[in-house]
Amino acid sequence: MEEVAQNKTDSAYSSKSDSRLYPTEPKDIPQSTRQTRQPPIAPSYDPPAREPSATSNYSNPQLVETYNRDSRSLLRNATEVSETQNSISDRSLGRSTSVTLENKSRGMYAVVPERDTIYLVPSNSIRITDSNLTTVEALFECRRYQKGYSERFNLSRPAIVIPLSSGQWQLRERGILEF
Repeated sequence: MEEVAQNKTDSAYSSKSDSRLYPTEPKDIPQSTRQTRQPPIAPSYDPPAREPSATSNYSNPQLVETYNRDSRSLLRNATEVSETQNSISDRSLGRSTSVTLENKSRGMYAVVPERDTIYLVPSNSIRITDSNLTTVEALFECRRYQKGYSERFNLSRPAIVIPLSSGQWQLRERGILEF
């Protein structure tokens, strides 16, 4: 019986002069002995993780530096905006936590498009007081703010907004102001 099986296997091969067996046709090679060549796999590369900072992954460090040094030059071509009345009402009534902004001359904030991100920064005309602090804090974390009139602050990280189809903007991520 073993001899019959050997003859069947041998019949798929032809003998050459060096006494090795070679297949006569590829279809005659038993599946278990076929080897397929795989292309070499390139090693994958994972870039090293970066530590988050006040200006990485969320903003352009140059934008922050320019704003803190000379905000007027940065905001010259920016779009001034303020929070919509509906957004203010909805937040005060607890109906919504999202913030919607609309184009408004002499607005409290400015929309600054930069590459594929749209940033929100305080405008030159903003005066942060106790009465508007709630609205400012909806858009920016206010670090070291002290009760009373506070005009001096540095931008640590601009807020990020996304455009809405209605020509308005919605807050995606709060920024940071340092007093």
